[in-house]
Amino acid sequence: MFKDHMIKMLSIDYESRILVFDYDDMESKYGYNEILVENGFRIIKYEDPTEFRFIYESEIKHSDEKFAVIVKTEGYVPYDIIKSFYSVELRLEDIFPRLNKDALIGESDIDIDLVYEAYGDSYEDMTTYEKTSRYIDEKVYGKENIAKYVEDIKNDILSSFSQDIRDYKEWIQIAKKKGKAEYLAAMKNISVDFSFIDDRFKEFIFREYKMLSGNVNKKSPIMVNRVMDFITKEKSKVALIVLDGMSIFDFNIISSEFKNIEYEEDYIYAMIPTMTSISRQSLLSGKLPKMLENPFKLTDEQKEFKSKAKSEGYLENQILYARGYDFDIGHSVKCVAVILNDIDDLVHAQLQGRTGMYNDISYLAKSKRIQKLIHRLSETGFDIYITSDHGNTLCRGLGRKRTGVEVETKSKRMIVMKDFAEKEAEEFLENYGMIKYPGYYMSDEYTYLVCDTGTSFDDLNSMVMTHGGVSIEEIIVPFIKVKAVHHG
Repeated sequence: MFKDHMIKMLSIDYESRILVFDYDDMESKYGYNEILVENGFRIIKYEDPTEFRFIYESEIKHSDEKFAVIVKTEGYVPYDIIKSFYSVELRLEDIFPRLNKDALIGESDIDIDLVYEAYGDSYEDMTTYEKTSRYIDEKVYGKENIAKYVEDIKNDILSSFSQDIRDYKEWIQIAKKKGKAEYLAAMKNISVDFSFIDDRFKEFIFREYKMLSGNVNKKSPIMVNRVMDFITKEKSKVALIVLDGMSIFDFNIISSEFKNIEYEEDYIYAMIPTMTSISRQSLLSGKLPKMLENPFKLTDEQKEFKSKAKSEGYLENQILYARGYDFDIGHSVKCVAVILNDIDDLVHAQLQGRTGMYNDISYLAKSKRIQKLIHRLSETGFDIYITSDHGNTLCRGLGRKRTGVEVETKSKRMIVMKDFAEKEAEEFLENYGMIKYPGYYMSDEYTYLVCDTGTSFDDLNSMVMTHGGVSIEEIIVPFIKVKAVHHG
């Protein structure tokens, strides 16, 4: 895979100070910064020689830390600094000498992994713009190449299972790979089976999930209840777009149409059970579900969001809670939450599985409604974040059952019971293969039952997209920071 090639090019395994000349902006096309960070490097952008000289003398020169300095614009870099680093030039014409560089750069959303997958079997000279463009359309994004790449991702995840995975960050990487593979597979109507992930992930959730709230990550929140703390810490104008029900698979489709939007992509853990009323309220209130007055209904959601915003220093007239795309932003507003239900509506109306979701969300992405909202918020001066309260998964119906607390009528992946309903709970556990969830972060006055992976209490043997359970695609969801919006 291209990641292995990039590790060799950067000599990550052998060097502790790397100077990367990236004039083709490979970082925006591949994101090698993530590889550097994974390997313990501190990343510094080289922009001004005088400023960097100060950083070099005060922080780098006598340090034992690993440093990667990224130079993206041609200019003067002092000779003594160049000599003290391992220098690498990342040029598309060197990586893919038989392809046309301008054609690759012109494809703003080109997947370098897919190009690399196809390139090893290609020996023809395609250095004209037209030949490279045709090659991208026919070979790089051809069904055969995508099927091969998806299989590589599957094998890569399988190889990581040779050891016990306890780190939440490792599971995030697995979720990211799975989401991308399923997105590409759905694009070409390719069948792919990732069910081998399910039991291992459930083991992680039942063993480690209860400790996630105690972890801290400066780069991103870890759980949905930390999102508001994270985005308001600078007390700037912030806008949080919540795409209800959006999984990593879904965001891959949405972001494929982000032509003039630059963003940083990270991931967070939803609340379990993965229900809108539970997880989205936790997201907007900054509270764990057990602290909410009513975690099973959304009636207090707006009040909870405004209360949280006020606790972060915003005044009443500076706070806006909006649903949908059509709302006015007053001049005084500095903290916005926008709830978009498009994806969740598509989930619960879906009859064609992942392929149907791919087609429906592609239509939503091409409508530009989300992009126009991002542009409008950017023009008004907001720092913009995009996230989800939970994802969604494909399930086979076990037949309709109604019992316990009615949490959300559209989803049939969980049952909540009062503690005295032990006998009824045991029947569900025995007869339907349900799982008794320990109720981490939830009120202990209830018993929580969730359907096993791939099943729900929908019409018998029907295939539906839904949520509420403990699958990796329901729990690990995107958290996006918009870096730049190019208008015009």
